[in-house]
Amino acid sequence: MATQKERFLKYLQTCVKSTRATESNPLLLGGNAPKDYVRFLESDRLFDYNPSKWAHVGSMYDINDYSKALEIFNELIADNAFLERDKNDNQGWRRGALSHYVCFLSAQQFFLSKEKNNDKVLKRILKYESSNIVDFLASVIKEILAYDPQFNMAQNRLKTKTSTMGFKNCSFGKKVSVQEANTDPRRQDDCDRSIIWSYNDDDYYFLKEQTLGSLQVFADNINDIYVDKFRIEIDNEKRIYKLYLLSETIKSEETEENNSQIPNSVEQIPLELPSVISAIKKTGLLYKDKLIQRYACSLMTKPFVILSGLAGSGKTQLALAFARTISENVDQQLCVVPVGADWTNREPLLGYPNALKPGEYMQPESGALQIMMRALRNPNKPYFLVLDEMNLSYVERYFADFLSALESHQEIPLWEKPDECDSEVPAKIALPKNLFIVGTINVDETTYMFSPKVLDRANVIEFKISESEMDIFLKQDMNIDIHAADGLCANMGQDFVEKSTKKDTDSSELGQNTLIEFFKVLKRVNAEFGYRSATEIYRFIANAKACAEGMTEDEILDAAIVQKLLPKLHGSRKKLEPALKALWGLSMQNEHTTEAITRDNLVYAKFPEAADKVQRMMQTALDNGFTSFAEA
Repeated sequence: MATQKERFLKYLQTCVKSTRATESNPLLLGGNAPKDYVRFLESDRLFDYNPSKWAHVGSMYDINDYSKALEIFNELIADNAFLERDKNDNQGWRRGALSHYVCFLSAQQFFLSKEKNNDKVLKRILKYESSNIVDFLASVIKEILAYDPQFNMAQNRLKTKTSTMGFKNCSFGKKVSVQEANTDPRRQDDCDRSIIWSYNDDDYYFLKEQTLGSLQVFADNINDIYVDKFRIEIDNEKRIYKLYLLSETIKSEETEENNSQIPNSVEQIPLELPSVISAIKKTGLLYKDKLIQRYACSLMTKPFVILSGLAGSGKTQLALAFARTISENVDQQLCVVPVGADWTNREPLLGYPNALKPGEYMQPESGALQIMMRALRNPNKPYFLVLDEMNLSYVERYFADFLSALESHQEIPLWEKPDECDSEVPAKIALPKNLFIVGTINVDETTYMFSPKVLDRANVIEFKISESEMDIFLKQDMNIDIHAADGLCANMGQDFVEKSTKKDTDSSELGQNTLIEFFKVLKRVNAEFGYRSATEIYRFIANAKACAEGMTEDEILDAAIVQKLLPKLHGSRKKLEPALKALWGLSMQNEHTTEAITRDNLVYAKFPEAADKVQRMMQTALDNGFTSFAEA
């Protein structure tokens, strides 16, 4: 069970989130303020100006009664010594924290309305924060407390609309049919715009007109903030919103079944990669169209992609830009995790049970487990987990559970959850089918090489910068605005997820002949590919043919070869030189298979990306006696 301090922190954090959602900012509470505020209510901070006077009061979190908290508040703001200390030492933080705490307690006892007497009380309390806070606080309280059957009413004032919701213990709320709701005399005349609210199979309705737009803000906040406890289902056609208490066991299959009829709040259209490319270019980032096409098709082929190559070449930025472009709510659908150099187990990603407190699970600070749970709740939306500098630690150690789940599709065991436990973390969790994992890597003396089993499970896309690309970059405006693409293609997110789960394949005669020839060469150096890689190449070809407008079959095969077949190559010159020569011949046009392995002869390549990589690996082998796909 959450402590009073934890509930208050959640309240403050929701205030910050909701301020952004309502497109106004009457609440002067910054993003970092919540954690500072909760500390100022401890006795050694709030009463430090006169400890002996307040020795009878411990922490404010021991006080759950609104009247008692208001009494302390009134006494403190009438004490000049307190006001002086607070102003000089902390710029009013004590008053701010206490004001919010009194409002937090009052929200559980009052129905906020300008027509109610308590409105004046709250305005007086909050004069230190904002003159318009009562209107805003009402929407915050609705988002925080409206689901609580102990809480009677909540008021919503988003923009200029005013509406009232009835809940289980509300004297106005009762179980009614849609017909009864529309004929109720307390309804406004426009009965066609009535909205029914369902909670635990009991239906309630709005007594005043409400717009779908403002309700969507509420639904989104419940789904995002309370993702592990509640889910809102929306049927815009029937104009019904349903609130569900979720079971403690999170299973992808059950969630998909329950959410099968949940539409995205943005009207969805088929995926169009040209639109995605255009949106990403609005950020100022410089990528070739084919690179973005390869990246998108790789994600749809398998939701694990590794971006390798030159440091500072835009690997992480592409992952961020694509995710931001196709996400409806970036803060909830994108999680960026900087991998630490000391990661030796799964705890930084999946957390761990608290051995000192049975029934408590410590969720990771990285947010990886949390985004997995959000993705399971919303299977129609894409979610992105970006592991930056993924090879700073041994991937096989901290990422083993994910690698296994990618292939086995089995749930990842987290802990032995006690029967009587209210933790939101389940005993096991499935790897969401709509979670796309992207790892970025550099190769230097501080990083570790990937094992073949890791490379075999991913598409590896290499980033390199050509002379012409650098020339264009140096001449353009270098100001990058990664936020410029936010949500521009969010209406394609659902189709992107659907395409990634279909797993269609395409096996042309050209593809079959090409793959078997490469297989023969790679087998000579024990770098051949298996059934899994062959299947995933066919899936990549199918996705590219369907979505990558302008890519020829040779270009698609070229991308598949360099992403799936070549990454496992590494070894001495003696071992690899014959194979590299054979791979060069397979990458060239028929009449040029015997050309020398030089950069000048790349113009004769049938598969230019593969030929370019083979040429660079051969040059490294000649210079150093050793070569590998990964380059520093």
